[in-house]
Amino acid sequence: MELRQLRYFIAVAEEGSFGGAAQRVHVTQPPVTRQIHALEQELKVTLFVRTPRGAILTEAGRVFLEEAREIIERSRRAGERSRAADRGEIGRLTVAFFGSSIYQAVPMILRRFRAQVPLAQIVLVSMGKDRQQEALRSGAIDIGFSRYFNPAPDIEVMTVAEEPLYVALPVEDNLAHATSLRLPDLIGRSLILFPSGNRPSFADAVLSALSAASVNLVIGAEAEDQTSALALVSIGSGICIAPEAVTSIRMPGVTFVRLAEPNITSPTHCAYLKANTTPILSAFMRSLSDKKPVKRAQEPRKVGKKR
Repeated sequence: MELRQLRYFIAVAEEGSFGGAAQRVHVTQPPVTRQIHALEQELKVTLFVRTPRGAILTEAGRVFLEEAREIIERSRRAGERSRAADRGEIGRLTVAFFGSSIYQAVPMILRRFRAQVPLAQIVLVSMGKDRQQEALRSGAIDIGFSRYFNPAPDIEVMTVAEEPLYVALPVEDNLAHATSLRLPDLIGRSLILFPSGNRPSFADAVLSALSAASVNLVIGAEAEDQTSALALVSIGSGICIAPEAVTSIRMPGVTFVRLAEPNITSPTHCAYLKANTTPILSAFMRSLSDKKPVKRAQEPRKVGKKR
């Protein structure tokens, strides 16, 4: 059974004659007659009653007409979707993230992509940066986000966002009321670093910034992630330096003060396999080049203090 036969059949049914159907599909009448006869032979039913006035559908023909229309419509939709997929307008984009980028940069970037490609299916998974590189190579993910990636020859890494830094302090600290802070202001306090392990990481960037400013702080603890670090700040174990995205985490007894060091920011990097040429990834990369502004996170509130 061919789509051409179904189109001829629908034309005969709707025109009420073989001659009218032939004119509609822009062929002579004999090909239409042959194709309908072949269709009846394949189905082993009579689809039309031939009369001097034209062709009348049999009961079998009426049932088959409904199915034939659905098949033609599904064929049309399949063609449209396949062409849209080839243009990167639909498809599945699997995105992995690690760390605090999920609180600001990643949602902002994906919102822009969704606005440009509304029919795309976006899947989000949490995954360490080393596992992300393995997953990119295996095709398990299309895109990875992290603060830092180890260099790899087959993986492209690009900076997609830069965030200012904040100091997370216990609300009892006398610096908690400041509008901004410089690194030397933190001298004498215990520093909580995060994340622990899996270097290089944001922790290394903090240590590098402190060293460049000739500020020596006692390392009070190394927390597994930003949430653990803020919990330690909450119970008075020390302070921590964090990207702006972390200020969206509300922890009792913790307040955030912006670090007034204009040359110190925290990047978010995007990684993808250089050999990946899928249309959906190409569409995502095009959205990254769109420089239209995206609404940023609100300025962090002073948490744990009376307003």
